Amino acid sequence: MINPLSVIDIIVNLGLLSDDESEKIHPFCVVSCEQIDSRLKSPDYSDNSAILMACAGIALYNFLLVNGTTEDFSSFKAGDVTVTQNHQSRIENAVKFKNEALASASSYLTDIDFVFEAVEV
Repeated sequence: MINPLSVIDIIVNLGLLSDDESEKIHPFCVVSCEQIDSRLKSPDYSDNSAILMACAGIALYNFLLVNGTTEDFSSFKAGDVTVTQNHQSRIENAVKFKNEALASASSYLTDIDFVFEAVEV
């Protein structure tokens, strides 16, 4: 079984969420761990770093979708440098993170996107 606390640690250590958001992501990590756990080729892969990153990507993406902010942007200014990030860019970055993490973990997972059907001639 994949440990959701390990997934939370990854998200926190990468600095992908604020402290307040990090406290609320636990249920999303549990669900993502269950999703990936059901696709593992072997239970031995449950503590693999690629698998944990895939869980983190799914959890982060789902969390940001559900917890959309009412503010259109947040910004930070230090001297002449201003950093602005809106919610849409956070979602786009989460999609990239999730897709790259799932691609890295693909050799440890069963493929659920491929369907083979017989064709009558």
